[in-house]
Order: sequence, then C-alpha cells, then structure tokens
Amino acid sequence: MSPAKRSERSDSHIVRSLGIAFPIGQGFVGQRCSQILRVEKSHANDLLFCYHCRMKLFCLKFVLIFFIVSSYSLETTLCQSKSVAREWNELLLFSISNDFARPTVHARNLFHTSAAMYDAWAVYDDTAETFFLGKNVGGYPIYFDGIPPVSDIDEARKEAISFLMYRLIKHRFKNSPGRHIFFPKADSLMNKYGYHINFTSTDYSDGNPAALGNYIAEQVIEFGLQDGANEINDYINQFYAPLNLSLDPLQPGNPRMTHPNNWQ
Repeated sequence: MSPAKRSERSDSHIVRSLGIAFPIGQGFVGQRCSQILRVEKSHANDLLFCYHCRMKLFCLKFVLIFFIVSSYSLETTLCQSKSVAREWNELLLFSISNDFARPTVHARNLFHTSAAMYDAWAVYDDTAETFFLGKNVGGYPIYFDGIPPVSDIDEARKEAISFLMYRLIKHRFKNSPGRHIFFPKADSLMNKYGYHINFTSTDYSDGNPAALGNYIAEQVIEFGLQDGANEINDYINQFYAPLNLSLDPLQPGNPRMTHPNNWQ
C-alpha cells in the first residue's frame, strides 16, 4: 500500500474515533465522524486540534465546578460552626448599624460586651483571669464568689454568654430608632438556643449559667451608669468645650475651622 493510501486510512481512523463535528469546505457538517469514510488530511489535523481544545475546556469546566462546590461547602461549614460569641457579635454589629451614628458610644458598647463575654468564658477556666468579675474597675468593685463545677463547660459558657449579651443589647439599645428591627432577632437567637428570655435571676450560687450571665450583665450595666459616659442622659457632653465654631453647611468651604486638630 502506498504511503498516500496509508495516510488517508490513518486520517480516516482518527476522524472516526473523534466523533465530533468537523469543517468541510466553507461550512460545518453536524454529524458524527463515524459516518464519514474519508477527509482531507488538513481537516483531520483541524479535528485533532479541536479535540484537544475541547478536552482542555472540559478540564477547565471540571476545575471550576469543583472550586465552586468546594467553596460553597466550606462556606456552609463555616456558617454552621459559628461560635456563640460570633453570633452575638454579629447581632451587636447589626444593632449598631441600625442605631444612631455614634462612634464613641458604640466603641464603648463593643468593649463592654467583649469584656463581659470574656469573663463568662474565663470563669470556667482554671488559669484565665477575669476583667470585670471580682475586680475593681475604675473605682467600681464587682464582687464575685466563684461558681461550682459544671458537667458541660462549653454549654455553660454558651448559656452565660447568651444571657449577658441579650440583657446588654436590650439595655444599651432600648431607645434606639431601630430596636423594632433587631430586638426580635435577639429574641429569635435566644429561642434558637432554647433559652427562656423571662428568666431574670442573678443568683448564680448554684452554678446556673443563665443566672451568671444575668449577673454579669447587671454589673456591667451598673458600671456603665457611673463611668463618666453620662449614659443615663443619653451621653450628653459634660466636659468637652469646642474650640471651633459650628460648621455652616450653607456656606462654601469651612472658614470657621480655626483649630483643625480639634472637634468642630
């Protein structure tokens, strides 16, 4: 058999094995290559190139699908494994976003809630030291007699943190314009955990984590009412005297700003 004949047979075999549409002349024939007996060698080469491109595209699609599915699974796992502190922090941030724009007030809220949650965690640890409980903070003593051992430390921490955060959010945001939006979310989160919001006892002597959470919240609230922030009067300024005149938004520029390093 001549080399030309062998080449034609080889090309036809390649085409039949691919089973894809291929070009003839100026158009495309949409039929399987097994139905074609012979094609020109240039067409067979085109088909081989097309075949490899399709394989690469298939591999790319597979990698993308795998990446998307893996990312979704990872996100789902992370969402399902949020800690109780994370969930209450997210609710706190949501509450802040629906409150008045008061950066210093909310910095205070974030600090107090973080320290309170830490205390609820620390009391169940043998070496951790509390911030509020059993300490004198800024001249304000917060008494703590300790708690008896519990069988499930993780659950006790979860319950204590939930009750203290629920009480603090309800207190600190009781006059917020958006309380009708996030208060029901706080109730729902407590319900999700199976906790009764009407339990208000602060007697933690028997080791009740809910009572401990209520006690921590009560003490942080009392501490906040005397720390100089003037929370009881909605944080009205008592000390700072501005050096700049008020900004006049109807006038161009800001000619009344004479002390740029001070509040206006």
